Amino acid sequence: MSKFESVRISVISARVLFSSLYEVDKYGKYSVTILLSKKDHSEVIEVIKNNVTKMKKVLRVTKLDKEVLICCDEELNDIDDSDDVGKKQKESRANSAGHYKLQASTKIKFPPTLRKFKGVDLDIVKDKNPFLYGSYINIIFDLTPYDNQNGKGISKTLKYVLLSKAANTEYVKLDADEFFKDSDCLEPIEDVTADDTSDAFEDEQPF
Repeated sequence: MSKFESVRISVISARVLFSSLYEVDKYGKYSVTILLSKKDHSEVIEVIKNNVTKMKKVLRVTKLDKEVLICCDEELNDIDDSDDVGKKQKESRANSAGHYKLQASTKIKFPPTLRKFKGVDLDIVKDKNPFLYGSYINIIFDLTPYDNQNGKGISKTLKYVLLSKAANTEYVKLDADEFFKDSDCLEPIEDVTADDTSDAFEDEQPF
């Protein structure tokens, strides 16, 4: 594996934790954070872990400042629930137990392909945003190791999002700013492979 060789990852039916797919996030990127079930997504989790291990060898590091997969169980265990604030925080994140968290993003000049139905692109001006907290999506992203002025790491470049299941109306929409305050799942702006113009799916039929 060369330093900037990418690996394309496909994930089926992952739960959306937070998304900025109709407008950019505070880092100026389109992004989505998903939950991968340790049970239901075990195969793709293993694929991701194996490729991350290979990319770390390419980068000659054993640990990344921002890991690709974040273990929700470890995050829950780290919450101090000795007071009401900690208890409330732990309760609000209880449904993430047994999952890994992963965020994929892309620069504004390379927006991801968004679809509610296979073969039909969404119009973010006219169509209502279906990618809400609690919805399920099929997603394609590229893992790419980088070594630049921001340091060494592995980017997760978002390519394609297809709605798998609409959000249950009983879910309470999270206050994203509060939920992700001091969270390690939001990435800094990173200058990944210079001319990343690859899109797309014109010659592919994903999912």
